[in-house]
Amino acid sequence: VLFRIDSRRQLMVDPELFPNPYALSRLVWRKDSSAITFEYNQRGHQVFRVIEADAATGAARAVVSEEPKTFFTYSGKKYRHDVADGREVVWMSERDGWNHLYLYDGATGAVKNPITTGEWVVRAVDGVDESRRRVWFQASGRTAGEDPYFIHPCSVNLDGSGLVTLAEEPAHHRVAYSSDLKFLIDTYSRVDQPPVCVLRRASDGQVLMEVERADISALVKAGWRAPEVFTARGRDGNTDIWGIIVRPSRFNASRKYPVIENIYAGPHDSFVPKSFMAYSPMMSLAEVGFIVVQID
Repeated sequence: VLFRIDSRRQLMVDPELFPNPYALSRLVWRKDSSAITFEYNQRGHQVFRVIEADAATGAARAVVSEEPKTFFTYSGKKYRHDVADGREVVWMSERDGWNHLYLYDGATGAVKNPITTGEWVVRAVDGVDESRRRVWFQASGRTAGEDPYFIHPCSVNLDGSGLVTLAEEPAHHRVAYSSDLKFLIDTYSRVDQPPVCVLRRASDGQVLMEVERADISALVKAGWRAPEVFTARGRDGNTDIWGIIVRPSRFNASRKYPVIENIYAGPHDSFVPKSFMAYSPMMSLAEVGFIVVQID
């Protein structure tokens, strides 16, 4: 409901586009106060809309409307950035089967162009620079033969051109950007490789300095043993299944060990560690005489 303070008039926003208001996001005013926007998640998760309501009339329209035949994944995979007060919208969607970014015309609700495409996924967005018309994001699965769960920082123009991978090292990258999106701190590691922290230039990924490199020599001397990364074919004979094997520090190859699978099942997320860990509960379990595996 909208209220005009000057005329003390009440306007009901037309609810046709959100008939079952199971979940609405907070209301956000356009900078010129011409309209408000909010997001609507229909119960059942098969309709998700970005709705704009005209502040003068209460008329509502869908700037973005996701209506998949299967399921709209909004938890952790939804992203929206309004460019130039809503003239354009950067939107994340799995509509082609892969999680990607799209540029919308905010006035018509039409897709102007895909920003990212291909048989790989966008994992998160780190920032949008409207003046440079560029977006910085995290991606997985772009490098053939590499663990497809590894995250690499990337950037691309809003028209889909000029995609750059900012860190090529075959490892899992955790990044933090400066507020002006000119630099990033990149800490990369694997379960079998200790962390390296570097400062990069955000335009091309050039390493400007190494901040820190972990030394695990004392850890190894104390008996620490890195988990073993493995991959195997799934039941379809085609899909690669990735996981880790955790052995006791005093593992004896001539012995037999009971195997415990550390499982949290479901297609909604991945749980096998990708970054270095000096300790985990799986290691504790292994130390008392088990081999522990975790598989995605």
